[in-house]
Amino acid sequence: MLTVLEAFNCEESILKNIIGKSLESQNLDIVAEAAGAAQRHPIDDFMLALIAIANGTTHPELSSHAHGTTHQRAIYAIANNRTDEGVKALKALLSDTDTNICKTADDAIRQAYKQHPKYPEESDEKYTAALVTAARDNNNMWQTTAIIAICRSRTFKGVNAIKLLLVNPKLDIPIAETDAGVKAIRDLLRNKDQDIRKRTMDLCRAVYIEYPGRPMIDEDFPEEFRENPEEQKKIILEKILNR
Repeated sequence: MLTVLEAFNCEESILKNIIGKSLESQNLDIVAEAAGAAQRHPIDDFMLALIAIANGTTHPELSSHAHGTTHQRAIYAIANNRTDEGVKALKALLSDTDTNICKTADDAIRQAYKQHPKYPEESDEKYTAALVTAARDNNNMWQTTAIIAICRSRTFKGVNAIKLLLVNPKLDIPIAETDAGVKAIRDLLRNKDQDIRKRTMDLCRAVYIEYPGRPMIDEDFPEEFRENPEEQKKIILEKILNR
């Protein structure tokens, strides 16, 4: 449903109306499509309907395995657009008697944190140096991993600098002279090899996709649902240094 609507460049107000009415449908196939669409178009007005679908209160038959996808889509839609009611519902779903629902809620929450990352106040220079070495080496099997890690480990200022370079790699950005990670990305975007330029640009753009919905905050869920930056650094360094 969503693919067709977006292909015809439907206005957001029209999309909202169609998704809202579809969430109230008695046809479970339509409800499933609407819940999927709500993941990419999170609107507060949908929240109560999505919570009811996730809880199975509007359609008791959703509890059957055959309609598990509808449950999952509704739960992910709730996680993508977190209102106070949505966060409360997700916490309840984590304790649901159905283990599949519990796992879906757990996965949806973890994904939401990944989609709205918190960038460090300062970049780790030692970590960055290792990443830059791998990112600049076209024969390094972990080059892609290093490029992605550089993007994810920049400060908010560094992230904004890379985003500007993605628009215009020729820009003269001062932070590129003080942040080795930003400088490495800039140089790769200016590389003579078109394939290297394109791959770098595609990877950076993928990292910096802006997902809808408000960012997850620390108070929403326990720390266990968020990636541990230090653990991630350790895993990536082991790959790069022990290749």
